[in-house]
Amino acid sequence: MIFLLLAAASLAPATADCRMIAFSRSPALARSKQEICIERGGVGGQFAIRRSSTDRSGGVSVTYTNTSDCPGVLPLLKELEQLELPRPDFPGFGKEPEFITLDGAGYSLTAPALYDGAMSKLVVQSNVSTPLAQWIDRTLKALDPC
Repeated sequence: MIFLLLAAASLAPATADCRMIAFSRSPALARSKQEICIERGGVGGQFAIRRSSTDRSGGVSVTYTNTSDCPGVLPLLKELEQLELPRPDFPGFGKEPEFITLDGAGYSLTAPALYDGAMSKLVVQSNVSTPLAQWIDRTLKALDPC
């Protein structure tokens, strides 16, 4: 019974129960997805990293690492606090989109945030060619050797 619970938990998406930073990349036509959860854990203030990859056939693989074993991720986590975020836009007011991406990849980020010093939660979704997409792509690349 315990084995079944552990097996089911390992198949859950990496972002489903993430309490800190969760992000994902999902190419539209590839029918694959990579989800990352980064949480504080371990000795000396390091961060635990869980990566869930879903392939075209629906197969899921889950890997674990930490910032001690994968130090290239730390500068990217610090960079996250400076990430340029989109502004709200209501169609018909102000600036209109210069282009619309009909295909590409879905990028998402959920993270704790500060709003005038008060704790908040940030949820952002975007497509290719955005600062969020670039940050996620760089972070996934930094995780490749880990």
